[in-house]
Amino acid sequence: MKRLLMVMAASIAIAATSAIAEEQPKQEVSPSVQAGLDWLGLIDQGEYALSWEEAAAYFKQMITKEQWTQMVSAARTTIDAFSSRELLSSTPMTTLPGAPDGEYDVLVFKSAFAKKAQATETVTVMKDPDGSWRVAGYVIK
Repeated sequence: MKRLLMVMAASIAIAATSAIAEEQPKQEVSPSVQAGLDWLGLIDQGEYALSWEEAAAYFKQMITKEQWTQMVSAARTTIDAFSSRELLSSTPMTTLPGAPDGEYDVLVFKSAFAKKAQATETVTVMKDPDGSWRVAGYVIK
């Protein structure tokens, strides 16, 4: 009898957990945020040259692939491996200082790394002429 009650209690707990999980809607990510996250994934994996290739045309005009890979490699070496990242804000804009007018989304992430427990990453994505969202700027503090 005790065993039957424990099985029933476990079944009820599982059913309740499943019902709660089903009630919570999946959080959708906008195309601009997804583009920023995908690009950051390249950086996290040490794919610095590929991150330059996947960046916006404007980004590539501002810095050479060699300059970018050297700069981001040096910055990432000091903070070491990626641990976590949480989107704090996504701010659509049409103008930015020193950049051409266009469609931008300024993403701010709360991030953590092996040697830097608290960091802020700002990723500016822009809509390229082909309609794709690509990274146009990156700052880590």
